[in-house]
Amino acid sequence: MLRNQTKKNLIFWLIVSVCAAPVVLATLTYYVFKPSKLSNYGELIEPPITFDTFTIEEISRPTSESALIDTNASIDSVTSLNALKGRWILAYIAQGDNCAEECKDNLYLTRQVRLMTGKNRFR
Repeated sequence: MLRNQTKKNLIFWLIVSVCAAPVVLATLTYYVFKPSKLSNYGELIEPPITFDTFTIEEISRPTSESALIDTNASIDSVTSLNALKGRWILAYIAQGDNCAEECKDNLYLTRQVRLMTGKNRFR
């Protein structure tokens, strides 16, 4: 059996190691074991598209029951994307002039993502 003092020392070092282990592992993970390649699961558009020439076309306005109504009155008068500088924008750029059903489906999905942003919806 261990002596009383040895047992106390063992318990002390066990507690210290349990407290220090997350800090040591986090430091090693952050500074030493860096991943070789990062991926954001998206694609960059080459060449980049500037939104200066785009106009906003409203397909349909959400109903009051959908909980997507923006209480910011200035959003109703927006006619270009430059007026939304500093705000989060979920944009869907349609390919071609006629995308009726596909655009409506994608608009629905975009609104679902917007709903998931919760309290940050009006940022």
